Amino acid sequence: MEGIRVNEGGGPEYGRLIKEARTRRAMGQDALARKMLVSSRTIRRWESGSTPPSVKNSERLAEHLGIRLETLLEAIGAGPAGAPSEGLGEEEPEELGEEEPEEPGEEEPEVSADDVEPGPPPRASANRLRSRIAFGGVFLSVLLAAIYFVSANGVLRPPEGHDQPTTTPSVADSPSPSIPIPPVAPPPPVATAVLGRDIKPDDEKPCGLSTISAGGSWVFGSVEVDGTPYDAAYRCSMLGGASGELDFSLGKKYSRLHVVVGYASGSEATRHSVEFGFVKDGRDYIVRPFELKYGETRTLDLNVQDVTQLSIRLAETSVPGGNEAPATPVVAALQLY
Repeated sequence: MEGIRVNEGGGPEYGRLIKEARTRRAMGQDALARKMLVSSRTIRRWESGSTPPSVKNSERLAEHLGIRLETLLEAIGAGPAGAPSEGLGEEEPEELGEEEPEEPGEEEPEVSADDVEPGPPPRASANRLRSRIAFGGVFLSVLLAAIYFVSANGVLRPPEGHDQPTTTPSVADSPSPSIPIPPVAPPPPVATAVLGRDIKPDDEKPCGLSTISAGGSWVFGSVEVDGTPYDAAYRCSMLGGASGELDFSLGKKYSRLHVVVGYASGSEATRHSVEFGFVKDGRDYIVRPFELKYGETRTLDLNVQDVTQLSIRLAETSVPGGNEAPATPVVAALQLY
């Protein structure tokens, strides 16, 4: 191999350099082969001088073994790094199959790390270093841009409960109350008509005794019942055993009648009792007749739907006679709906 430098022992100089550098690093041939991605047989060929490494493998050997690439190439016979030489060509392709057995006497003694002098550290490729620096710069730029985007859009906000600047929410921003609001009751209906004011009685029977020709007359106007004043009310004066009646024509125009019955406040008759009755069309009671003693009141909502004629009947149930003053029963409100 013309151009390849030979050492004193007669072998190629590059083989000695490779072997010595490997031995200084306490690295076996198999370990170097794995780093170089070649077979152990190729490493033995390089170190024995039978086949020189290519330029590409020479660069990798210099990197892994910590030797100068120029020195290795000069030993191979290439002169300055990158200069062509007859001794530096393409390597023979490796044949697949079993590796050739090592010749007797070529087995290397195991070398410990304590027996090896430390050599210079391997140099990283300049291109690889520049690519790592460029990648780091790109990554840092992307990270800074992401942080700026997050902060500008208000994504990073302190969780609830931490100290935050307090602001007074407006009424529009305040949440609706969770307490259910009860439904509002509809306003009471307005009466369509009032007995005695809008509808006059067709006939009336005075509140008197049958044995007495002149009884107490019905009086329409304002009256107070149990402390409550009413603008529309019928009242009369009745002695024991007396009765009276009022008849009204409704003409099937109404559905309900609201009345309050009782006694006029301030009456001197305190031991009377009166029966109240409401009759429709002269035949049936709208409600069962009931008796009230002095001081008692009752509020009624009567169904007068399809009623043509309405009669209000009062009967004094006290025992006739005695010196007590007449009772003053009252039928008040008298509102038709």
